[in-house]
Amino acid sequence: MKNSLKIISVVGQTATGKTDKSFLLAELWCKKDKKNKAIIVSADSKQVYKDLKILSGADIPNDFIKKDNHYLHPTLPISLYGISNIDGKEEWSVGHFYRLVKELIKNHKHEKTLFIMVGGTGLYHQQAYKPSETLNVKPDFELRKSLEDKTVEELQNILIEKNKDRLLSMNNSDKNNPRRLIRAIEVGIMKTNNQDNISPIIQVGLTTENVDEKIRQRVIKRLEQGVIEEVKEFEKKYPNNKLQSKATLGYQEIIKFINQKISKEELIDLWTLSESQYARRQNTWWKKINNIEWFEASKISIENILNRVFLA
Repeated sequence: MKNSLKIISVVGQTATGKTDKSFLLAELWCKKDKKNKAIIVSADSKQVYKDLKILSGADIPNDFIKKDNHYLHPTLPISLYGISNIDGKEEWSVGHFYRLVKELIKNHKHEKTLFIMVGGTGLYHQQAYKPSETLNVKPDFELRKSLEDKTVEELQNILIEKNKDRLLSMNNSDKNNPRRLIRAIEVGIMKTNNQDNISPIIQVGLTTENVDEKIRQRVIKRLEQGVIEEVKEFEKKYPNNKLQSKATLGYQEIIKFINQKISKEELIDLWTLSESQYARRQNTWWKKINNIEWFEASKISIENILNRVFLA
């Protein structure tokens, strides 16, 4: 049976309207055919925190309905995942994102589903399509126990069967290290059982002019939406300063403002600078990635992209 699930990415710098374009694409797809469904997954390392919706820019339409760990469109079969659904003390990594993507694809691969990965965390997109060998390989303690009495030669022979290329790539020290051979066997078994790597129909890259000014206006808007109170509440709820969630852009600048170390205008300037620097790092990252088709955000034709999806 031909896989009817269709995968695309929408990527680019912050403040280019990636999420809005993704929602529009999903809506048009679902309106084309009553059997069509759409899944949007946020490829963002910070929008996943539910207590930092404003700060992280978690774009959840007001009419979407929360259900378990995702959100649903009120009338169309559109689901939104990977956004605003874990506590501030929890960690979120490329591994968590990869497992979410794989699980969703597994559950929907025989449906007429448009699967859209949208967000500026480049590593998430890259690892979803070309995962590193160890990304999704958890320790298999039963396997380790069954191998612990094997000789180095026996382990090498098992590895040749499971992942010959891995053995050939190992240096002499690793080839004679039982612990590393056992880990390589773990990875080899997982690799053998997970050959269904995914690939996108198209990776849409969005660009826009005056990024710095758009970032500044977005910072001001988030202040108007109440981000200061959001961070105050977050600090009360999660006082641990080492939390990964507190690395969200703007968080530390807001803390300085709350502690009266900087003025509101300085907060706006510093937060804008932090976001702008991040946008430039994003741009550098994306320029190194092949197979991205770039469009000016205000000129892109969503209908043309949709036609590409239908023809694929």
